[in-house]
Amino acid sequence: SFCDAEFPVLIDAGAGFNTYLWNNNETSQTLELAAPASISVEVTNICGSSFDEIEITSSGNTPQVNLEGYLAVCDEDFPIILNPGTYDSYLWSSGEESQQLIINSPEIVSITVTSSCGTAFDEKTIASLGTAPSLELGEDMSLCNADFPITLDGGSNGISYIWSTGEETPLISVDVPSVISVEVENQCGLSSDNIIITSAGDIPILDLGGELSYCEAEFPVMISSPIFDSYT
Repeated sequence: SFCDAEFPVLIDAGAGFNTYLWNNNETSQTLELAAPASISVEVTNICGSSFDEIEITSSGNTPQVNLEGYLAVCDEDFPIILNPGTYDSYLWSSGEESQQLIINSPEIVSITVTSSCGTAFDEKTIASLGTAPSLELGEDMSLCNADFPITLDGGSNGISYIWSTGEETPLISVDVPSVISVEVENQCGLSSDNIIITSAGDIPILDLGGELSYCEAEFPVMISSPIFDSYT
């Protein structure tokens, strides 16, 4: 059995015979084979003849291994499994000798594979794309009118932002009470959230009318104010 890279091979029937007859009708002492084949030869001398045959097979090619160079995955996609194919033996850069290797985090991995026709080497860089967007607009809120505008933050790990206001930036300014929603997307996924912002009203304005003078007979007098949440 020969590796494919070893072809053509030369088959020699041996010296000292008068005639040679191969099964392909060649009549020389040697026969060159470009590919696997079943070969037979008959030789003669003054004392008689002899016959023999041989099966020439292929052990395959010189091994080639391809881990496909570079792979970037989201953190949620780990672990991943590398499988370079079928060979006689394996030696990973981690020291493992199995056909498959489980990868739990970003790293550079290499492998040497061996077959009866030689060895081959390759390596692969496994990188992280990060995680799906982390999005939290917070709890619904009620604000005094004087507290507007406020800023809402869609986070920093998005590639695209689509707010219900039509804006497409990570940060937006909200000037009035609103129901606001946002979708944030990156290579690893899509997240959405919403928030309800209501008005708690204006800063209270109190006017008791300034200084008043009453005759003693008019006491007691009633002082009233507009309606507020509490009074001190």
